[in-house]
Amino acid sequence: MHAASSLPCGSGVNRNVSSLGVLFFFLSLVCSLFAIRGVAASEATSDVVPLTLVGDHVFINVEIGASGPLAFIFDTGAETTVVNSSISARLGLTSDRRESVSGAGQSFEVAAIRDVPLKVGETALGEFTVQSADLSHLERSFGARIDGIIGFHLLRKRVIEINYDESAIKIYPPGFEYGGPGKQIRLKRRKLVSMVLTMHLDDGDPVEDRMVLDTGAGIAMGLSTPFVNKQDLVSRLAADYSTESLGYSEKASTIWRTRLPLLEFEGFKFKNVPVSLYQVQDGFFSERKHAGVLGNSVLKRFNIVFDYARRRSWWMLNDRFDGVPFTINCSGLSLATDHSLERVLVDRVKAGSPADA
Repeated sequence: MHAASSLPCGSGVNRNVSSLGVLFFFLSLVCSLFAIRGVAASEATSDVVPLTLVGDHVFINVEIGASGPLAFIFDTGAETTVVNSSISARLGLTSDRRESVSGAGQSFEVAAIRDVPLKVGETALGEFTVQSADLSHLERSFGARIDGIIGFHLLRKRVIEINYDESAIKIYPPGFEYGGPGKQIRLKRRKLVSMVLTMHLDDGDPVEDRMVLDTGAGIAMGLSTPFVNKQDLVSRLAADYSTESLGYSEKASTIWRTRLPLLEFEGFKFKNVPVSLYQVQDGFFSERKHAGVLGNSVLKRFNIVFDYARRRSWWMLNDRFDGVPFTINCSGLSLATDHSLERVLVDRVKAGSPADA
């Protein structure tokens, strides 16, 4: 949403394309009748849920009891489910306690609501304790209705495929065995999942560390304050453009925007990757247990199968976004909508930017 006016745009991807031998030609024809791109499986074994992209954020329909479809962000970086407080009030969901949560740059308290039944497509996920919070600041920033956020409660037991070529999320039962050509990547899991990435800078040896996979982050990469300071990245990446970013909480986080010359993981390579260097003292990006997040500006370039229970994933570059350059708002102008989500307003203008001329 906010970007430096001086940053060059562009990306690069190195990819290997394998071909099947003649010996397997007949088998491949048979399998193709049943295969999903990246998942060799019968459609009868999956629950197919349409996804919509708003910017770089994935939206799917979720039901709470008999609510009918509600527009939720699908966020692999969400440890719990969040329901917009306006929806909680409409559905008569009441809270008897509050709990502390961690936003991007701030810890704060939200209402907790017990025994909330969740359903995605035809898949009943069960009853969970969810959080209820005001998401109107995100709605105005996105220009779209946000009824909630869902992540771990969908991912915790089932095998989930995010398929951008088919604009669908596919839900497979526990124990599903992937049979497609995707690249297998092992994951480290607590509630959130992470993997090791290598960052190449122009001035020295590569930097390697573990990052959370976060489809709810509408950026390419966000690096935590302890990691940024330890590696002296503001200086080494010549970051000279600071701005603010909104997250779960209404408090904006201060970040530096710049570009990483080369990002690499498991043989995949991306050049000139936009990166947000967080400068916060509280919240998720103040923690030392991870280097930051790999966001959906990168993740959307893959069709990915997540198997949280067995700490596995499979990645396949998709046709929809593979090779598409990373883009950045170079104007210094940030827009938002009013509460109706219909009228577009100027949110802020960066001093000294082209928009400030």
